[in-house]
Amino acid sequence: MRADALARRQRIISAARELLTTMPDMASLEAVAKRAGVGIATLYRNFPDRTSLLSTIVEELFGQISALQTETLANMPTEPAAAWEHYARGLIDLGLAPLASSYTAEMVANFHPDMVRLRDAVLSANDEIITLAQKSGQVSEHVTGAFFIRGLLSVARPHHKSVFHLDDEFTNTLVGVFLCGLKNFKS
Repeated sequence: MRADALARRQRIISAARELLTTMPDMASLEAVAKRAGVGIATLYRNFPDRTSLLSTIVEELFGQISALQTETLANMPTEPAAAWEHYARGLIDLGLAPLASSYTAEMVANFHPDMVRLRDAVLSANDEIITLAQKSGQVSEHVTGAFFIRGLLSVARPHHKSVFHLDDEFTNTLVGVFLCGLKNFKS
């Protein structure tokens, strides 16, 4: 792929990811093309449908989560509290909650085998981090990796417009409350 075409493709991916994490209700393919500064035909040449664009974003996200997990696992033995907090907040900073809410169960069920391997590696490393967090007293023994991810996604998911203005600071506070609750959680 030519350098200019590759740059346009990356602009499309970045624009889609930004819209999905900040304004998921407004992330139509037309809005993505406009945000990326390309025509809709250029978007469709790179991504024939929304699912292919989302798959590319998730593949990129899995790579970033994997890097965060590697860093967390390296720091857990010496600084477990800081590493645990950094991991949870890092997942939020990567946009995990709004990106996860963009996916349907059918889309996940139809992941390409390579994507399934990436997902499984991320989930396995997450379980390893949970085990280390339990051993260091950051997380109750009753917390599973799946429970942690579902809970984190729940407290950090995109908030719909309502009477209450829920900004990023409120989400950060909710994440802090959730992390504190994991220390003493009993199923």
